[in-house]
Parts: sequence; structure tokens; C-alpha cells
Amino acid sequence: MKVFAYIDGFNSYHYLKYAIESQNSNLTNKNKCIDYRKLISLFFDKNTYINKIMFFLLYLTIYILYKSNSNKRKGKISRHKAFYEILNKYCNIEAVNGRFGRKIVTDICPNCNKNIKLKKHEEKETDTALSINILYDALTNKDIDIIVIISSDTDYIPIIKMILEKTDKKIKVLFPINSRINKKFSKIKNVNYSAKKIKENHIKLSQIPDTVTISCIKYINPYL
Repeated sequence: MKVFAYIDGFNSYHYLKYAIESQNSNLTNKNKCIDYRKLISLFFDKNTYINKIMFFLLYLTIYILYKSNSNKRKGKISRHKAFYEILNKYCNIEAVNGRFGRKIVTDICPNCNKNIKLKKHEEKETDTALSINILYDALTNKDIDIIVIISSDTDYIPIIKMILEKTDKKIKVLFPINSRINKKFSKIKNVNYSAKKIKENHIKLSQIPDTVTISCIKYINPYL
């Protein structure tokens, strides 16, 4: 059985961050460095081959949101860059860039109770790029047996339904740890559809080692 997997990096990372910050969790910042290939394999038997994994991220947005020269923000940029390099070179996961877009919104000032204009950032292109790649692979690649999607975003439901209707591919959705599962996912009724939630134990079993060596270059877990 061949598996193609697609990870909504923004959705997955932020729910993991929330889980780590939760008082009910035993996870730490170190647990942010996940080998998603190993994580996905925990949901299948040994006869399943994970052929391709695509991690859709917001790499470019780091430079939009963290332009400041502060050491804290420089450290965040450095950690993200190191993590993505490890994903690509150690875990053999393809990283696909997205971006944030700026927009002006009107809000109420909590101090003076007047209307004020604020600059906010919103995610752009990630869900579209992920959806296009899933749909293209599902419709053109006959070797895929199972499609895995790591996300709790309901925007992917129409894509899931179309693939289930138009192909014989199986789809497994893995909901990120600590994510809120929308009831719309449970309304998908198809024998080729299944869903599981990523739990704390899955995260701990999927950790990238503290240090990895790739082409004679030593990489240290950026979240140590």
C-alpha cells in the first residue's frame, strides 16, 4: 500500500504550540521538532509504504512578521529555518512555501471605545496549494492507495468528498493534537474515509533526535 501525505503546517504547528502551552500537557518546546514521516507511520502497519510527504508552510511569512532585529525574533527565524532544513534533508519531506497577506480591519479601541484601524495578517495560498496538489495527485497518479491529510481545517472537506466520489483512493485525516474537530468531518460517510486524532503519545514517539548528521553536517534540534 502506497501513501501520499499532505501536511497543513500552519494548522498543525499552532495546535501543537497550544498543546505545549496547556497545563494538562507533558509536552515541551523540544517536542515541536517532529519527524512527520515517523508520525504518519504510527497509523499504519509495516506493509504500508509512505511514498511522498508534502509539508505546506509559511516560511516566507517569518520575514514579514519578524523583521525586527530583536534577538528573540532572530532566534525564531533561525529555529524555523533549521527545522525546515531537517524536514527536507533528514526526513525527506518536501516543503512548500506559502505566505501571509496584510489587510486593514476596523476594531473598537478598548481604552477610548472609538473605531480604530488595525493591520492584521492572514494566511494566503497554503490551503489552496495543498488542495491543488492533493487533487492533482489523486486524479493523475494511479500508484496512490491512501491519501493522508494532517489538518483540522474544514476547507479541505470539498476536496475530500470529490476524491472519494471520483476515485477509489482511501483518505485518512489526522487531526492535529489539541485541535477542535468540526462536526462536518463526521458527516463524511464513505467506506474509504477514516479519521484519527494525533495524541501526545504519537508526538513523543515521533521526535527528531537531539542531533542529526546529514552529508557530514551536524544539525541540532532547534528547539532544545
